[in-house]
Amino acid sequence: MAFVRQCFWPLSLRSTVCGIIQKCVTCFRAKPNQLEVLMGSLPASRVNVSRSFSHCGVDYIGPFLFLEGKRRNARSHKAYVSLFVCFATKAVHLKLISDFTSETFIDAFKQFISRRDRPGHIYSDMTGPSLWARINKFKNYTTCTMIHKSSPRLKIFFAN
Repeated sequence: MAFVRQCFWPLSLRSTVCGIIQKCVTCFRAKPNQLEVLMGSLPASRVNVSRSFSHCGVDYIGPFLFLEGKRRNARSHKAYVSLFVCFATKAVHLKLISDFTSETFIDAFKQFISRRDRPGHIYSDMTGPSLWARINKFKNYTTCTMIHKSSPRLKIFFAN
């Protein structure tokens, strides 16, 4: 551009040269644009050092179908997995459960507590009447807080 401007002063030379360079395949491959990944701000429970499973999330995976045996006419049953994820270390605790009843959730949670110790905070996105039944039984057992992002009723429930 400097060489051309010594003799001539073409209008919009810079945009013309940039357009030609962008259309040139050789120039495009020689100098690719580097994209920077922007990280979102993480909550304090994921960043601060804490005991494993002191801040954890709970969710269900499934259903999974399994057969009673290897015979041709074996009955199939549904099974689910209760998933506990540690926010600080990304460790995972899995528990196979048979259904979505409150009793199976409480049993899975009691086994989780006996193995991993009592968590300080539990985060979940589970909703529905079955969740409220689980929480009513769960509240008497431990002092953990279960926080639902879109429901302030759950925060008020555990605040009392």
